[in-house]
Amino acid sequence: MRFSTNQVACAVALLCVGGIASAGTEGDLRGLWKPQRYVASIRTADGKVPPLLPGAAAVYKARVDARKAGKPTQDPLELCQPAGTPRSMYQMRPFMLVQTPHKVTLVHEWQHLVRHVPLDEKPTFEEPTWQGTSAGHWDNGALVIETAGFNGKTWLDEAGLPNSDQLKVTERLSRSGKVLTDEITIEDPVNYSAPWKAKLTFEQVKGGDLAWHVCTEKLFPMPADARPGPPAN
Repeated sequence: MRFSTNQVACAVALLCVGGIASAGTEGDLRGLWKPQRYVASIRTADGKVPPLLPGAAAVYKARVDARKAGKPTQDPLELCQPAGTPRSMYQMRPFMLVQTPHKVTLVHEWQHLVRHVPLDEKPTFEEPTWQGTSAGHWDNGALVIETAGFNGKTWLDEAGLPNSDQLKVTERLSRSGKVLTDEITIEDPVNYSAPWKAKLTFEQVKGGDLAWHVCTEKLFPMPADARPGPPAN
């Protein structure tokens, strides 16, 4: 089952304050977007491993080693849990960005995650969530999104970069023709010694639709000594 671009845009517009979608006053980021490359391990803007604190570095190494050894990693995505922010942005499935005068909404094909970004108002954190709570504003044609209020249960990437409930993500989304750039700043004093930046780019998908994505939990082989024995007579 597939949904047309117009169907999704109209459905989202009904949920957004302001009614009919428009290009906004400061920038036009509308469209269907997909990462230009697969991101398994996110790095800083200058290509380095983020500045992990010792405890976080040990957790990260254990996750990387487990994946290399083919062991269960407990990656939230393999358990069909939400990807979180910003990881949901770089899944290799498209997302749709819809604008109204008072809100920007990102609709992801991946797990059908929806992120609402109210404009020019401070976020209200009622309870921690997988995706966090976002608020945004326009700055010289770029959309700046600040997200916090996380539950600390997600990973930042497939390799296993950790984060905590103290995570704050600031994104600066800007468009140049058919390319969308997301400049990301990660702040998490529990896991990182300093804020760090990453950069992602997306290409516009012309004439595409959002498909129906259903997550199926990956089942790992059960160790031989943990398998049940034959039924009792």
